[in-house]
Amino acid sequence: MKKSVIVLVCIAFISILLSGCSKGSSAGEDPSKGKPPEGFNKSGFPIVDKPVTMTMFADRSAANGPYKDMSMFQAYEKKTNIKVKFNDVPDVSFAEKKSLVFGSKNLPDIFFKANISPLETVKYGTNGVLIPLEGLIKKYAPNIEGLFEKYPETKKALTAPDGHIYTLSDIVTLLSARTNKIWLNQTMLKGVNMKEPKTTDELYTVLKAFKEKYPKNTPLSASSIGDLINGFGGAWGLTQQMGYNINVNNDKVHIWTADDEYKELLTYLHKLYQENLLDHEVPTHTYAQYVAKMQSGKVGLFFNQASDAFPQVADQYAGIAPLKGPEGEQKYTAGPITRSFGEFAITSTNKNPEAAIRWIDYFYGDEGSIFFRYGVEGKTFNYTKDGVPEYTDDVLKSSKGIGAMTPWPGGGSPELINEKNSTAINPPEVQKAADKIQPYISKQIYAAPLFDADTATKVNDLKNDIDTYVNEATAKFITGDRSLDTWDKYVSELKKMGLDKLEKYYQDAYDKQYK
Repeated sequence: MKKSVIVLVCIAFISILLSGCSKGSSAGEDPSKGKPPEGFNKSGFPIVDKPVTMTMFADRSAANGPYKDMSMFQAYEKKTNIKVKFNDVPDVSFAEKKSLVFGSKNLPDIFFKANISPLETVKYGTNGVLIPLEGLIKKYAPNIEGLFEKYPETKKALTAPDGHIYTLSDIVTLLSARTNKIWLNQTMLKGVNMKEPKTTDELYTVLKAFKEKYPKNTPLSASSIGDLINGFGGAWGLTQQMGYNINVNNDKVHIWTADDEYKELLTYLHKLYQENLLDHEVPTHTYAQYVAKMQSGKVGLFFNQASDAFPQVADQYAGIAPLKGPEGEQKYTAGPITRSFGEFAITSTNKNPEAAIRWIDYFYGDEGSIFFRYGVEGKTFNYTKDGVPEYTDDVLKSSKGIGAMTPWPGGGSPELINEKNSTAINPPEVQKAADKIQPYISKQIYAAPLFDADTATKVNDLKNDIDTYVNEATAKFITGDRSLDTWDKYVSELKKMGLDKLEKYYQDAYDKQYK
């Protein structure tokens, strides 16, 4: 009798353990092969018949209010029956807190707007902290799966070397949202009685005229040295591929920071700097200071994605086409469709991964992406007679801003961004500027590759040293703190630091991921 009772207790205990294990996902398991919980709906709303709760760890940008107070999320809870307990951390301390969370035993159910790096993705995916998503996507996420089919490069960009997808990015089909526009001050141009410059030489002449006519104005500025290089690099045939200083031609990967073309670009920028045509604060000013300069209307030419940063003087500016360089090159850099990497992931502690993937999938469709950005029709937005979503006056005039009702301001959200949901940042003047740029952008833009964990560590070590050296040397070449006569020494040092080895790693990754 006692033995029978003991046996029954053991069986019951084992059953509880197995039941508990089946609710979550263990390392190496495909969560899509498990049985969805009772009350889970494969399509439509609510996602679950009985309310469930999930914990979220998320980045909160300066443009965002507390996630728990966002009306969009409050409405989504009612729609889905999924309650989210938010742990949204200000972005100034997010990277540090994220590392602590990954290293703890108290994982959230989902990471959101988390900027999980490729190295973190591979590390925490292969060790079982993050679960594979591709099976769940195929079964329960028709919007994401449809985007993968329509834009195959997105799936390739998100697939780790072991064949699994562990994190999602935003998917940006709107080119305007993936490019900096070249804004030229039409008032100043008219003041000097000149035509829009078509070449780098013509721009130099225009900037000289700006300086003479408007001595208190700034002929040329940019938010950073990097934006300056990206804005002008295409005139020397230099673009950004694979998230780095790389050109890809005929399946050959080439890092160009030691090329003669790069030297010629820096020589041109040094000339502008030396003659006070280029803002001397570009290497040091903050983005907030740069915004103030754009808003002043006293900058001749600058680079920025949209016109929302300088609405007070937007009518003074118009976008222009990329400039043609001395050898006839005329290219321009754009980001990949998978613009912001590692913005959503599901952890192995999540007991409802099917519900979690359905929860995020809605934001990758036309209807859900408008809901994510604009909220509830009739409350926070209305459609115009042209079918365009438009925020209500209450939202636009709120002192808290749009970021109080939705997390999309500040970037990096897991969502679809297209022409239907981006009217707030893509007014006619911005789209017109994008149209001038489009013909000069590569048809295929490759995202940063996912290296295996061992290779990723080696790549990061090489890049840390090389990038520090290149960035410092670039700034000094432009300002004149380092003479371009030392270029051969600069190139020699890059070779010693392993530039060729780094290029080989990128070539191997390209061959595996994109060929």
